[in-house]
Amino acid sequence: HISKFHAAIHVDEPLPEVDYGGKITDIERQIGNHCASLIEDRSTLQMGIGAIPDAVLDSLKQHKDLGIHTEMFSNGILGLLRSGAITNKYKKKHPGKIVSAFVTGTKELYDAIDDNPEFSFHEAAYVNDTAVIRKNPKVISINSCIEMDLTGQVCADSIASYQYSGVGGQMDFMRGASLSEGGKPIMAMNSATRRDFQNSPFPQRRSWSSHHTSSYAICSHRIWNG
Repeated sequence: HISKFHAAIHVDEPLPEVDYGGKITDIERQIGNHCASLIEDRSTLQMGIGAIPDAVLDSLKQHKDLGIHTEMFSNGILGLLRSGAITNKYKKKHPGKIVSAFVTGTKELYDAIDDNPEFSFHEAAYVNDTAVIRKNPKVISINSCIEMDLTGQVCADSIASYQYSGVGGQMDFMRGASLSEGGKPIMAMNSATRRDFQNSPFPQRRSWSSHHTSSYAICSHRIWNG
């Protein structure tokens, strides 16, 4: 509560903006179409960050009664919301609401959220709680990674000894989706890096990092079910 603060400074400036939709290529669209083929009507979606998750959302506009329970989302949700595909009608937790912990996108997204009761934001400790996630039906966890080996082990945070990023709630939602009735944990990635054209799926994981296992792996060429 404000009474707990000794001092507060009022700041009025534009929020930082990022547009992942502008980075979508034909490869991401192919991956998005593959993902869409695995997603049933009335599913509850969790999306990671970047061009691939936004491409997946763009491929779902013919679906019906989708729900959203995700750590974060970006502008990709707007087109799907306007298409009528998102109703959140069949969620067991917070039906009728898009549940998230934070967003990052453009002013268009921020304006859509502002004072909109359809969006319900909670602390990440609650949104990412596996016990909460699994209660929704058909949870589809869609995330990306740096590399994956042929056993399904995933590296999402480092390149060899270089720390590239954090994994965020990826492991929470992959686990929650696997425990959800009809749920599917999906790892989507480009099949080759843009810089050196090496394949992302390797025979053996190379990076030194924590890892977990995915049930579905998708690239622009095909779908693997482990």
